[in-house]
Amino acid sequence: EARAARANYRKTILLALEEVESSLTRYGNEWQSLKLLQNAENDQREAFRIARLRYEAGEEPFIVMLDAEREFVAAQDAVIQSEMRIFAYLTQVYKALGGGWKQAEKNLKQAKQSKNEK
Repeated sequence: EARAARANYRKTILLALEEVESSLTRYGNEWQSLKLLQNAENDQREAFRIARLRYEAGEEPFIVMLDAEREFVAAQDAVIQSEMRIFAYLTQVYKALGGGWKQAEKNLKQAKQSKNEK
């Protein structure tokens, strides 16, 4: 029985480590993706700026400027989506590391208050 308990404990620890590693990997990979997306956003911002200047100078039709603006807005959206994923992955990292201690403290305080009221 002790051997089975040790094996179960070892399995639990290994699964927890795997979860932490996976969470950290996703979090780190998303930061790298964000950097690339930010570069793309900057490129699209510049392309839109140039397209607007060319339109205002009468060198490009309105649709070209509009298309450049659409691509710029799409790049901005991709950056925002990546930032949201970073927050979600960071939450997973905290959870994998045993986060939730604030809730545990709150529960402990509530339990003490209930006990004192009795």
